[in-house]
Amino acid sequence: LKYYVQLKGPRADGSGWTHKQPLKCPEQMQDQGWVECSGPLLIDEDYEAIGQDLELEVIMDSNQDTSPWAVVDYDDIRISFASGPAEGLKVDGGITTRWGPN
Repeated sequence: LKYYVQLKGPRADGSGWTHKQPLKCPEQMQDQGWVECSGPLLIDEDYEAIGQDLELEVIMDSNQDTSPWAVVDYDDIRISFASGPAEGLKVDGGITTRWGPN
């Protein structure tokens, strides 16, 4: 069984929907027990185009040669900020050369 996370939503400009798959987890077997899958979520222009109705889905992708039934327990799903563009720059006022050479 393998699965992926999909974020989707209607574009704010009304031109359709955006579907993004930021995390694709490798195939897992029952005898592996509890496994983890994680990865970075990079926000690009496609995400910015989605309006306020963002949906998160976890989609199962089962192998047709095996049973499609599985008991799956998701725990500790989170999205956290790691890095991004600067929203401002703060320079200590005690640095006399902060505006360049005097």
